[in-house]
Amino acid sequence: MNEHKALTSSAEETFQFGYAIGKSCITTPLIISLIGDLGCGKTAFVQGLARGLDVPDTVPVTSPTYGIIHTYSGKVTIHHVDLYRLKDHDEEQLEQIGLSEIFDDDAVIAIEWADRLPALWYEHYVSLSLTFTILSDQQRDIHVRVLKQEQCSLNTLPLIK
Repeated sequence: MNEHKALTSSAEETFQFGYAIGKSCITTPLIISLIGDLGCGKTAFVQGLARGLDVPDTVPVTSPTYGIIHTYSGKVTIHHVDLYRLKDHDEEQLEQIGLSEIFDDDAVIAIEWADRLPALWYEHYVSLSLTFTILSDQQRDIHVRVLKQEQCSLNTLPLIK
């Protein structure tokens, strides 16, 4: 497992970090877990990721809190999933929303509140894990763990330490 840190000082930098990952290190399927408190930058990251994957600027990329899954088309399909409203580790709920079905897609899947996934799902599927920590109103520490090296290389990204 490879571990890195990124420090962003604005929502725009968090967006740019997602954009850089979308442009430079994606092979599919790729499942990205996004963990952190409300307002920590998970959605800003996914917005940048989607633009980096060539989702057109005319398509709004928003948090799927109520819809649970939003799907966008770019150079690859991206599924943006938000598990905030689901019970922790409830496999039946995850099956009902169709999460196991999209895990089989040749796509990028970005999952907000991924710590609500059952442990076996997390271990089996997740390739890249990002944990966001709020340091101040604007500053975020992003702990990046590459769980499946063959699917993502972060060595060339500008904000990575």
